[in-house]
Amino acid sequence: MAYFYTNTRDPDAPQLNVWKMNGTKAYLRHYDNYLFLDFVSKNPRASDREKRQARLELTICEQKLSYWRKHPNYDEAEAQRGVQGLKHNWSAA
Repeated sequence: MAYFYTNTRDPDAPQLNVWKMNGTKAYLRHYDNYLFLDFVSKNPRASDREKRQARLELTICEQKLSYWRKHPNYDEAEAQRGVQGLKHNWSAA
């Protein structure tokens, strides 16, 4: 069971040109995943299996966040505004 990320590559996955992508939007999509995985990993009602899976995926997610921060189409100011909005949404949940 995986929430977002697996340790294996899907050979049938579409090949995307990441240089044409919006690095900020991609970063925020993964940051939203990060908040969910962090929530599951710390949730006392989550099973040990769910917490373990969330921790495994957090590692992958952090790598993806690091990648997108270095993307030429990444805007730090816009990303920080998006991060604050996502944190606000998660704190209201």
